[in-house]
Amino acid sequence: VLNKPDDADARLELAQASTMAGIAFSNSMVGLVHSLGHSLGALCHLPHGLCMNLFLPYVLEYNLPERGDVIGELLLYLAGADVYAHTPAHERGKKAVQVIRDMRDELNHRCKLPRTLSETGKITRDQLPKLAQMALDDGSIIFNPVEVDLDDALAVLRQVEGLVQQAELQARQLSDYRSDYDQRWTARFRSSGTTVLLHCHRGFGQRLDQAISHQQVNHHHLGNRLQRARDT
Repeated sequence: VLNKPDDADARLELAQASTMAGIAFSNSMVGLVHSLGHSLGALCHLPHGLCMNLFLPYVLEYNLPERGDVIGELLLYLAGADVYAHTPAHERGKKAVQVIRDMRDELNHRCKLPRTLSETGKITRDQLPKLAQMALDDGSIIFNPVEVDLDDALAVLRQVEGLVQQAELQARQLSDYRSDYDQRWTARFRSSGTTVLLHCHRGFGQRLDQAISHQQVNHHHLGNRLQRARDT
């Protein structure tokens, strides 16, 4: 549908798949994803489908300890038989969550569908406790396979807020740029290396290393904050 928005048959197939999904979870009941989604939609007036996209991978990750085998079965349908067969059984749950994250990244790239609370531009950090309490008061939370308290809900929300993932991505991008920078300048020195160029290369490389180190410390610090929130 993204490739050919005017393809009526593809749009019909997508609508039918959405209907089938609705029938499925009407029979199985829902859990924390919908509790958070109902609350966020009510508080910030965001579409329900968008809210599901925000919370799905984080709640699946939260439920992995109790439902890792079931979540792992999603990998077959998300990534195909080859990926499923080549992924050890105990890693399929995590792999399935990662595939969902990759799909969200693609949707964000192509149509700017938000992946984090910060990307919606509709909620502030001081609203998170209220949002967590609203989710606990939502009836669908009783069907979540893992019990959820206020601190658990807050920990998930802080993940979705995107701070930890943002810091990790920035650190990775800086490291990738550093490697590419070294490769490009090594080739250049071979063809026309000078003392001035070497001095510039080393100076900029040192600043890159400092930036990478700072971002890694920031990511580690945010990760510790998130873990403390989970452990509280």
